[in-house]
Amino acid sequence: MKAKIDLHMHSHYSDGELSPEKLVKECKKLGLEIISLTDHETVWGVEEAIKAGKKSGISVIPGIEFSCNFQEQEQHLLGYFIDGFGQLATGYKNPELLEFLKEVGRKRRERFLKMIERLKNLGFFIEYSEVKKYARGSLTRPHLARAIIKNKKNARKLKELRIDTKFESEFFKKYLTEGKGAYQDWERPSASEVIKLLKKSGGIAVWAHPKWKCGGYKETMTKALELRELGLGGMEVFYTRHTQDQTKELFQIAKELGLAVTAGSDFHSSNFSQYNKIFAWQDFGIEEDFLWLKEKSSVS
Repeated sequence: MKAKIDLHMHSHYSDGELSPEKLVKECKKLGLEIISLTDHETVWGVEEAIKAGKKSGISVIPGIEFSCNFQEQEQHLLGYFIDGFGQLATGYKNPELLEFLKEVGRKRRERFLKMIERLKNLGFFIEYSEVKKYARGSLTRPHLARAIIKNKKNARKLKELRIDTKFESEFFKKYLTEGKGAYQDWERPSASEVIKLLKKSGGIAVWAHPKWKCGGYKETMTKALELRELGLGGMEVFYTRHTQDQTKELFQIAKELGLAVTAGSDFHSSNFSQYNKIFAWQDFGIEEDFLWLKEKSSVS
């Protein structure tokens, strides 16, 4: 039986659709017991999620997701228990963490101004003020896609391009992914920096969706070993887009390296076709490996 958890979800404080409170309510409907809000480079929604979780009887682990550089490649790291293992201390309000996030936010803004110019040069109508209307916390690429789709001046061009405007991900994939016309890279923090910061904030660093940019067993094991040397504490083994074979391989690696096993859907919104279902991660019947999580989250 699948463990009733989802440790990778986004709210409207990054590139998600729902408020933290509404997200918790949806999780309650699905019978989830333990969840984590992991918005991109922001903790603005953490307190709201925790309060909603207390009302709903759901354990909410304060979390965050970082985009970082590792071996000259973008990788994502999830941070959990950044408030001191659930004891509602001061971790997610940690001044050093907030200062770090402020600097990351500045670099994100620089990136988005460049992407907006590229989109204009491609013939789309878009302004920074429009994008900001959809971003309550950190700026993300889906906000750009949303601003383009919602602007009626772009309707004709989108129709000519045969882009399905029901899903923001259609425009996202065509123009905002790596190598596409409006994509702009940016100066991400290093994996080492992020892991140190998370540990200093009382948290555990987890490698998100390891198979996103990893090939076979050897490459994944090599990266996992190096990340563990930096202080990695876990791997997101169970994930929406991992195949069963990938899940089994990752589970084996996590066990060999003594890393915690986590699971997440990467839920964003109903308008983002790749990640539009809460609690949609793939499993193959392993439940006892989440006992560590239940023990830690019960300390709140």
